[in-house]
Amino acid sequence: MQSRAAGSTTDPRSASDSGSDWTDITPESCERPGNSSDIVTTSRGSGDHVDFAYISQSSNSPSNRRRRPRGQFRTTEQREKTSATRKMRACLRCRMQRVRCEIDDSDPSGVCKTCRNIMKPTIHKLPCVRWILTDCALYRIADLGYTHRWLDWKMTDISDWESEEIRVSNMRCTLLPSFSIPIKFRRFVPREGDLMRRSWYDNKEKRSISVTPYAIASMSETANELSTVMDEKMFDYLHDAVANTDKFIYNTYAFARQHIKRTTVKEEGVLMRNVLRICFAVHFSGGSAYLEGDDTLDIPLATDPSYNLCGKVPYPPIADTQLDLILFSKFYQPLQKLILDGLSKLVMSNKPQYWTTIYLVTFMLLHNCSVLTWDRYRHARKHGTKERYTLPRFVENLHRGANILLAHYHYYKGDMHLPEIDWKQRHTIRLAHLSPPEFGFFIRSTELVKEKEDHIRICLEYDSWEDELYFVSQMFEKDWSPRELFKSPE
Repeated sequence: MQSRAAGSTTDPRSASDSGSDWTDITPESCERPGNSSDIVTTSRGSGDHVDFAYISQSSNSPSNRRRRPRGQFRTTEQREKTSATRKMRACLRCRMQRVRCEIDDSDPSGVCKTCRNIMKPTIHKLPCVRWILTDCALYRIADLGYTHRWLDWKMTDISDWESEEIRVSNMRCTLLPSFSIPIKFRRFVPREGDLMRRSWYDNKEKRSISVTPYAIASMSETANELSTVMDEKMFDYLHDAVANTDKFIYNTYAFARQHIKRTTVKEEGVLMRNVLRICFAVHFSGGSAYLEGDDTLDIPLATDPSYNLCGKVPYPPIADTQLDLILFSKFYQPLQKLILDGLSKLVMSNKPQYWTTIYLVTFMLLHNCSVLTWDRYRHARKHGTKERYTLPRFVENLHRGANILLAHYHYYKGDMHLPEIDWKQRHTIRLAHLSPPEFGFFIRSTELVKEKEDHIRICLEYDSWEDELYFVSQMFEKDWSPRELFKSPE
């Protein structure tokens, strides 16, 4: 796999400067002309209150304009059919075409009558699927098994503290090599079920290292600090995170940075920023965390060479659960809804001017799927399980979401196949509106995929779901259809 040096880039404007590429994500106030209801304010909060504002799509945008009211049903049969379709959901094609999706009573879960009537054996059609983008899973949520606290999954601080002393240590994570954040910790009284060690397997032998009972002193304050990092330095951290990935991945993230600066449509810029926020959060929570700095909470340095963090100080498991709570409550939940709603509006508009944004958003979400899949594979190997992944149901839902993303992307692009486009005649195709940097990016992306043909073929043939190219490469398939992906044995 080809790697890139962390300092290199194809983006002439990607070097860090005194300004932030992310300062406009959560402005103090942001008003769109002519629509006072679109004012967005952000409060940094203090103590136990945090108010994060994520800018959402304008209610005055073309995709949100009020549609003409539907007329009354003419017959009882029509009313019943419509009710059945609502329960089953209209298929993707019928929703995109805004036509009635007629369910086949003899096979309700099969191909709808509307799709069957237009299918021809000589023309490839996407399968009739009743998928919607908001069904996608973009992040991991599951009990890590480190404690019985927070069964309600609410961000509530620990109350049984052993000491008033606040200690500060720097937290780092393996998937964001240049990232570091100072966190305030406090010693607590362990309860039954609180895990006070880090464990792993070496040749089927379980090993462990003890940790001290320290937890995050204030989750709301830590959430504020993490939000500030996202606003100010996210581009730099993500740049370093993908620096050693395949060149195809690296170039796409670099171009996404450029595209955010160039786009003049606010809804597209907001969607892109929110996607990159969740990309940061996924890298932040994936891999392994560890402590660094002058104060490491009296936790000993790991010296066992079989441990993946040998030479580093393990991060306390209870604090790990707290970080999951922070990410879920303050980032994952609000971001997933905004991202999937925003992408759905652009895709359902079926307008070619959104092509670049739809491509980049789909690409980064699919790459996130690979990152999360690899993380569950790594975790399973670390803990000696015989299953391919830990949290198998989550991985199954994650892969189903990847198929949903790919289905919507391929329907949106229609019969336009990137590797076959004659870019010298680009003025005659749907993408005639692309700027020179945009069509140059797509030409280069197509070349990079072609260079990886053998690698991609092997990945697809042998179900290498953990490979970073497995999902994104399917965006370049001519006659794509959903693949059988991982199924949970549970």
